[in-house]
Amino acid sequence: MPPSTLASAVAASEAAEHRHDCQVERVTWLECFTDKERNSEFCEATDPAGNLESNSSAGHKEYQDRLRAIALRKEGFEKAEIAEAIGRPQKFVQTWWRKEPKEVPKPAGVHDYLRTDFWRDIEIIRGFGKGQRIYDDALTSMDWVQPMADGREFKNGGGYRLKYDKEGRMRPQGNQHAKDGVIPGKLPELDKLMQRVMVEQGIDDRVLKRPGLLWYPDGNADAIVHRHEAWTALMSFGSPRILTIDGHPVLLRDGDLIIFGTQRHGVPKMCTEGSTFGDYGGRMSVVMFFMPTGQQATGAAPWKAIHDSGPSRKATAMLRDADLGHNAQVAGLLSGERASEMQQLMDIGFDAPEAANALSAAGFDVAMAVEMLLNRSVPLLADSCDACIDRSSEIAALLSRLE
Repeated sequence: MPPSTLASAVAASEAAEHRHDCQVERVTWLECFTDKERNSEFCEATDPAGNLESNSSAGHKEYQDRLRAIALRKEGFEKAEIAEAIGRPQKFVQTWWRKEPKEVPKPAGVHDYLRTDFWRDIEIIRGFGKGQRIYDDALTSMDWVQPMADGREFKNGGGYRLKYDKEGRMRPQGNQHAKDGVIPGKLPELDKLMQRVMVEQGIDDRVLKRPGLLWYPDGNADAIVHRHEAWTALMSFGSPRILTIDGHPVLLRDGDLIIFGTQRHGVPKMCTEGSTFGDYGGRMSVVMFFMPTGQQATGAAPWKAIHDSGPSRKATAMLRDADLGHNAQVAGLLSGERASEMQQLMDIGFDAPEAANALSAAGFDVAMAVEMLLNRSVPLLADSCDACIDRSSEIAALLSRLE
């Protein structure tokens, strides 16, 4: 039998919500881009859970099944077994199962930048971190900033660009994020949960060094539909909140964990029946991006949730001394004629060194500097000589070992 799909699980959950022993939760939410009002019913007893297949289009489904046929053949399955497993005719399996993933053409609608090893089903683990007061503790412990909205521009190669409103102004993102992400040791209970995720999912050496922490203060806060070029482990805390996966509404409750790949997802505006978006309770999500295999980046050390000890005094002094020249340049920009441009970037949520690096590289064009920061393509401020480049590499390598 082919794997269970998220669509069928959502439909089954909605059908079961009419049982007499199910407390139905009715919510109103808005579709991304169209603002079309939708009404959905949920029941905690029938929430979809476990491993589920999900695809954002027929083309994505076709492509994933081609890759499944190859993967199952490499695991030793016969043609008939593969056909039954993916719900396809044996003729379909015959066409693809002897090929290598990179030889498989992408159907129309499947973006070229999506690598073959990024495809996976979703997994929903209910109550993974329930009742830990993560939302309340993080709300008062973190510095929250609201960045500018950005997204991929597929017509021009899929690069990231800022989003603008109808008047041509940079548009704020629909949620806020903790300025420094998840800081090890600041929220001990969250540290423990993240360690559990990394161990139980086997991703301890593949996670970004600094997982993100997003805050949705009320039902008006949202995240437009998008997809990532990596796998995602997301924990939700606070009020229940819809996460759409390939257009299907999944209500994530306090402490729920969901792991997914390149599926399209977003957080729509929502409220309970008879109330307003502004009245709805707040929610946070902890987001860990990780790669399917191998380490996150060449030479990168895995992110660690809890540190037993900090860097030595000697190492700290070395890093401080090496950074003095850069700090002097940053101070000069803050107090000089470029102070207003620096302040614009800092008001958005970037720190002074990031702002200085980006402005210098962008010729002090603020919009271009923001795009470079969002694309993470900003060079070091003082890297005009080979010696500086070598020294910066040494400092970065040392930092990665200390983190």
